[in-house]
Amino acid sequence: MPTNSPPTPEAGVLITHTPEDLAQIHRPDCSLVLWQRPRPDRWLLAPASEGRPWLKAELSLDDLPGMLESRLGTSEGMRWLARDILVLSRHFSQISGHERIDISLGPVSRQECPYYHVDNVNLRLLCTYLGAGTEYLDETQVDRDWLGQGQNEKVCRGLEPRQAPTMAVLLMKGAAYPGQPGKGQVHRSPAHTPERSARLRLCIDGAHAH
Repeated sequence: MPTNSPPTPEAGVLITHTPEDLAQIHRPDCSLVLWQRPRPDRWLLAPASEGRPWLKAELSLDDLPGMLESRLGTSEGMRWLARDILVLSRHFSQISGHERIDISLGPVSRQECPYYHVDNVNLRLLCTYLGAGTEYLDETQVDRDWLGQGQNEKVCRGLEPRQAPTMAVLLMKGAAYPGQPGKGQVHRSPAHTPERSARLRLCIDGAHAH
C-alpha cells in the first residue's frame, strides 16, 4: 500500500500542508487546492495601507527577480516577500504551463468582489499576506444556478462560507479551465469592516498571449 499517496479532495477542495499537492488541482474532482502555511518566525511586513499596487506586470519568470527587487526594495522584509513571491510564481508556472505570468501585489482596503463568482481564467493563485483571506464555498455549499444574479444567500444556500487563513496559498480553477465547464471555484472577497486592517494580497494568472 503506497505511503505517500496524495490526499483526496473533499467536495472539490483539497487542504494540504505541502506545496507538492498543488498539482492536484488538475484532478477532475478538485476545484481548489489550499496550501496552509505558517507565518514566518519574524513577521517582517509593515501593515498594508491604501494606495497604488506595489507591483502589477505581465512578464516571464526570468524577468521576475529583477522586477521584484526594483519594485519592492532591498529591506529585510521586502527581500523575504520577494523570495516568497518568486517561489509561488514558479509553482504556478510549472503547474499551469504558463511561461509568462500576470502578477499583482497590493493593499486592498475595500471588498472588491462582494458577490460569489468564478474567475474567467483557467487557473489563479491567491495569497493574502496580511488581513482576512478569501472566502470560498465547497460543492456541498454552493448552488451554481444563482451565480451572477447578486443573490449571495441563495448561491451559498444560506450557509457560512469557508475562509482561507492568512498566508495560505489558494490555487483554483476558473471558468476557462479546459474540459470542465461550470466547475470553477466559487469564491468572493471578505467583507471589509472598520475593525479589520487592510489586506495585502498577491494574485497570479497566466499572461495573455500578444
